[in-house]
Amino acid sequence: MNMKSSKSEVKGVYHLNLLKENIARDIFLVGDQGRVSEISNRFDSIEFKISNREFTTHTGYIGNKRVSALSTGIGTDNIDIVLNELDSIVSENESLNLIRLGTSGTIQKEIDINSLVVSTHGLGIDNLMHFYANNKFDNELQKAINEQLNWPKELSTPYIYAADPELLSKFDGYKRNYSNRTRILCTTRQKITIALCHYRFT
Repeated sequence: MNMKSSKSEVKGVYHLNLLKENIARDIFLVGDQGRVSEISNRFDSIEFKISNREFTTHTGYIGNKRVSALSTGIGTDNIDIVLNELDSIVSENESLNLIRLGTSGTIQKEIDINSLVVSTHGLGIDNLMHFYANNKFDNELQKAINEQLNWPKELSTPYIYAADPELLSKFDGYKRNYSNRTRILCTTRQKITIALCHYRFT
């Protein structure tokens, strides 16, 4: 199997430099391009590698399953570029499974350093998603958060998304710590992770 790695060999979409055949249906998204190899090192085989700017992609196999790892760079603007370009290279009736892996700080003392947390909700305090149609915000929770934060009306309204139930169901076999109230668990530069029920692995 010939591995492609040169930018000139592909000539794909502008920033990612990818063609449809270069990516798997299941894609792990990370921020830092250095983390892509940390994921692909666990692949059984790698068939494709490419880097352009801060966007690095590795595609290969874990057993018989084809998977990709792709870096987005920092910020919602970069993530927006990545998602739009991925969308542009697949057919209209196709979908991709995107799994975001990242690190964050924590503001809850019971969450130890190096704990793995799977969030049930994400709160965006930027205005990016308001520019897209057909959003499925959790309006009830969003209203409650706005009231708790006493969010200034002159700022863009925060938005809240629930995690994909199918993805969360894959963690049912692990230890779960439940919370009976809405809590802010950890923060990154772009998002605040909210959990009504959070999955903690130690």
